[in-house]
Amino acid sequence: MLFKQMMEYVGLEPDRLQIRWISGSEGAKVGEVAREMTERIRALGPNMKMRDVK
Repeated sequence: MLFKQMMEYVGLEPDRLQIRWISGSEGAKVGEVAREMTERIRALGPNMKMRDVK
């Protein structure tokens, strides 16, 4: 996926990107996906590639 390649190029881990198509009427699904993504990002920990950039 192009976005993931761009993320690698700028020093971000591609696993930090998730693209989902969810309707505004699917509130429960939005919450579920947000929780899953939050857990995924927390499991990855800090982005070590960007730690020295200020």
